[in-house]
Amino acid sequence: MSNAIPRHLAASMLLLAASQLAVAAAPVVIANHTGKDIVATVSAVSDRPQRVTVDRRDFTVLTVSGGATVSFISDGRLQTTRIEEGCAYAFNPDAGAVKLEPLYDVPAPRGAHAKDQKQGAIAPRPVATLTIKLLVDRLEPAVRAGPNGWENRLRKRVAAASEVLERQCHVRLEVVAVDVWDTSANARDLAGQMSDFESSVPTRPAQLAIGFFSRVLAADATGRVAAPPAVPLGSHILIDEGMPLAESQRLEVLVHELGHLLGAVHTKDAESVMRLSPGDGRSTMKGFRIGFDPLNALAINLVAAEAMKSPPVRKLGALSASTRRQLTDLYKEMARQMPEDQAVERYLRLLDDVPPPRQPNRAASDPLIGGARTVVAAIVSATEVANELGMTGDRVTEHCVRAAAAAAGKLPEEQRVSAFLLGLAVAFDTSDQLRKAETTRGLWLKVENDDERRERLKMIGQPTLQGRHRLARHFVVAAALTSIAGAKAADPGGIVSELFDSESSGAFSFSEMAVELAGAAFARSLSESPGRLESIAGTFSIADYTPPLSELDDAISRDEFNRRFGSYTDERFRTRETEIRRRISELPAHKPK
Repeated sequence: MSNAIPRHLAASMLLLAASQLAVAAAPVVIANHTGKDIVATVSAVSDRPQRVTVDRRDFTVLTVSGGATVSFISDGRLQTTRIEEGCAYAFNPDAGAVKLEPLYDVPAPRGAHAKDQKQGAIAPRPVATLTIKLLVDRLEPAVRAGPNGWENRLRKRVAAASEVLERQCHVRLEVVAVDVWDTSANARDLAGQMSDFESSVPTRPAQLAIGFFSRVLAADATGRVAAPPAVPLGSHILIDEGMPLAESQRLEVLVHELGHLLGAVHTKDAESVMRLSPGDGRSTMKGFRIGFDPLNALAINLVAAEAMKSPPVRKLGALSASTRRQLTDLYKEMARQMPEDQAVERYLRLLDDVPPPRQPNRAASDPLIGGARTVVAAIVSATEVANELGMTGDRVTEHCVRAAAAAAGKLPEEQRVSAFLLGLAVAFDTSDQLRKAETTRGLWLKVENDDERRERLKMIGQPTLQGRHRLARHFVVAAALTSIAGAKAADPGGIVSELFDSESSGAFSFSEMAVELAGAAFARSLSESPGRLESIAGTFSIADYTPPLSELDDAISRDEFNRRFGSYTDERFRTRETEIRRRISELPAHKPK
């Protein structure tokens, strides 16, 4: 009988071993400060030895778990040095020989392998993809199309930056969207433009938005800077494309800001892309190679190895304790080498800004909350697909409602409808009004915490109903509160109108009233016939559930409303309300089959 392990079992064992290794694995940087290439052998008990070549004036990056040894020939003799994960080393000349030495005081090994120096492994590390949305402002002088157009120019630049990052930290850049935006005429400096860019330009469908602007700022008269420092693990980078720089300098500026995004800080190393002035012209010199210095290479590898996983990490303080500890040791050394760079102190503060442990989600004990969370997640995923397909406006709304219904249909029968409607209301809500209102605050905060809301808002955009986002919100909130609070929640003067009154500046809208009543009818029809969810998942159409709104009055001032309609109980108002309810009842979705 064969002793061979079945193929499927062997695969499972390999996956298990890889997952266990990945928990403790961390990058190691080995630089070469000698004048010749160094060939070495890296060994670990759990793996075959690996032969590596470190080019002169360059470095290599390994991913190690539990430490390893590096063997090399120095002055005709074999030398062996132990290396620890999360640290940086360099081959240095030593009186005609070569030594492998730490670039800073390497902390003693922590954890299980501290007692057993024999264990260790060399882990493969996959390349992570960072998706990019490229933008220029409308003042960009070049046309978009063609070989000399701005899109081709910037795509080539991003591709060149991607080559640097992939070679030095296993991160690949992929452009998934290209667009234009309006820079602020009121922002006088880079900080103001950056703030406006972050608030007005969503990253969707990408993880990172990079904007290249041509507007001349008022503050430029006092000295022009190519870009405001990117926030570590942030979502936006802004670069001044109007500065008179060679293309190689522009590439350095982009890689410099991507370095900040991945945790790099400034250095005195004149060969590093992280020197204070990457646009100083050095990149135009023959033989100059754009890249990071060894310590910053270690920093970006430590950050990227963990932050680029799924789900991604959005702030330095949310990295694992071991990675934060390694980065803290590293940043302190970099602060010692360049004390005038205040960014290092800022990064150390960001590492200390550890988010509090999340409160236990009540989804497990509250089926409605758990179901609504499932629906919200389905809507966010559907939005990504809609963006990839180029959907806009009402088509996005219809696509998301269908996806929400499909997700709700997989929930236990008793919670499908209420979870579907609550999930829609939370997912389509772009205001913080309902998160603050006493009536709805409890539910909204249970379904979605602040971090989850920020991530959703980056993706969801503003789904519309008959061309207006506000109407989409009124429809889904009315439907949810009718399901939860009762049949009269969406009546004129009811809970829904009270919630939205603070946003309307006292004006009355029959269009908003109509979609609120339509949302209530939507909820009632589902409550009476939960089986409708299946058809909604397949064929939901806004026209089937909301009446035409073009003939209805909007923005009626309070004085005009009182003059024309008196109050909600006045016969004149009741007549209009009855007519709107009749139109809703005659919609295709509500006609008797």
